[in-house]
Amino acid sequence: MAALSVVTSVGFILQLATAIAAGATSLTAYKGYRATGSPTFLRLFSSFALLALGLLAAALSAGVADATLSAAVMIIGSSLEAGGYFLFALSHFFTVRRDITSVGTLLLIPAVSVSALMSVNLIMSAVSLYLLLYISAETVIFYFQNRSSPTLISVSGLLLITVGVLLEMLAPSAADYALVFGTMKLLGFLILFSPVTILLRHRPEVPSK
Repeated sequence: MAALSVVTSVGFILQLATAIAAGATSLTAYKGYRATGSPTFLRLFSSFALLALGLLAAALSAGVADATLSAAVMIIGSSLEAGGYFLFALSHFFTVRRDITSVGTLLLIPAVSVSALMSVNLIMSAVSLYLLLYISAETVIFYFQNRSSPTLISVSGLLLITVGVLLEMLAPSAADYALVFGTMKLLGFLILFSPVTILLRHRPEVPSK
C-alpha cells in the first residue's frame, strides 16, 4: 500500500508539472500575441491554455474522494485536452499545412472497442490521439520537404506526447507504468515549449494568417 501511495503521489506531481509546462507555453504564446497580434500566437495560446486546464483537471481528479465526481472531473479534463489538441491541429493547418505539397495525410480513426464506447473518457482520449497522430505525421512530412532543423524539436515533443497518450489508453490500469507514460508526456510538453519561444524571438517571421 505504501508503494502504491508513492506511485500515486509521483504520478500526481508529474501530471501537475505537465499542466504547468503547458501553461507556461500558453503564456509565452500570449506574450507573442500581445506583441504582434498574430493569429498564430492566439491559436497556440488558446490550445495550450485548454491543454493546461485539461491536464490540471486530470491531475486533480485522482484526489476527489467521490468516485462519480472524480470520473466527472476526469471527463472534463479529457474533453478540454481534446479541445486543446483540436485547436493545436487547427493552428498547424494554417501555419504548416500550407507549406506541404502533398495532397494530405490520411489517418485511420483509432479503433474503439465496445468497452471503450462505454467510457467518455476513453473516447475523448481517442480523439486526442487521432489529432496528435495527424499533427505528428504532417510535421514529419514538413521536415522532410523543407529540411527545417527546428521542426525536429516539434517532432520529438509531439512523438513523446503521442506515445504517452497511446500507452495510457492501452494500459490505463498499469500503475507502475503510469509514471513512465507521465514522464514521456511531461518531456514532450517541455520540448514543445522551445518552438513557441523560437517563434516569439523571430516574431516578424510568424505568418499573419
